[in-house]
Amino acid sequence: MDANRDSIQVLMMGARRAGKTSTLSGLYSLLNSEALQKYLTVKDITSDGQISDTLKNKQYVIQSMLKDFEGKTILMDEGQTNTFLDYTVEIAFPTVDL
Repeated sequence: MDANRDSIQVLMMGARRAGKTSTLSGLYSLLNSEALQKYLTVKDITSDGQISDTLKNKQYVIQSMLKDFEGKTILMDEGQTNTFLDYTVEIAFPTVDL
């Protein structure tokens, strides 16, 4: 990230199956939506570029479960993560000429 830009760091904490990855996946999906593309750009700058694949997969799993189990109680348990996951995203806003 450019040293001249402001940066915000967010730490998500919570118990297992509290919805941390699901929440992050939904936010990432929303920020990358076609409706917001003219207002901002989101770029995965994680060292190994893992955020896109991980969160897109999580979003797919959520959408599939909601479709397949409509009207039923769902317990999401895709297996626990035993490691700390560090994602880095750069959000840029277009320059506005006044």
